[in-house]
Amino acid sequence: MLAAVTISPALVSAKPISVVVRGVGAGSDKAAGFVQHFVRDSLASEGREVIDLSAALGSPTRNRAQRAFGVAGEMVEKGRRAYETLDLDPAIDFLNTALTKYERHAAYLTEPVRVAEVLMLLGATHILRGEERTGAKRLAQAIAINWEERSLAIPKYF
Repeated sequence: MLAAVTISPALVSAKPISVVVRGVGAGSDKAAGFVQHFVRDSLASEGREVIDLSAALGSPTRNRAQRAFGVAGEMVEKGRRAYETLDLDPAIDFLNTALTKYERHAAYLTEPVRVAEVLMLLGATHILRGEERTGAKRLAQAIAINWEERSLAIPKYF
């Protein structure tokens, strides 16, 4: 999917604003979500008030995603505690559960740093278990997601 976005200055100056992107064809929903995310971020960084239509109008899938993110947060905390006490097998289970929750509801995830944190903990846990290749893969994924903070994140877990 190739997308070009042009927003007229008159439209951008109107407040509030909402971004709607609709994909057409197989797999285009992910590309549309990607475009929507970055257009929303661009407008928000310019000081515009960007309205989330699913939050404003209500959405059962959004509500389900919010509940899943709550469970994922609990799993991350349990995984972190297990990692800190070197109880590595349960740590992997808790963290994989959290990662699955985030992946299943990725369209509603507004803070990618949550996923990066899970991946960082998973990477560190795998390395402590002697699974260097898997650990390095997870750490690379975490850095790719949260590349702006890559130098700060790794010492936190090692």
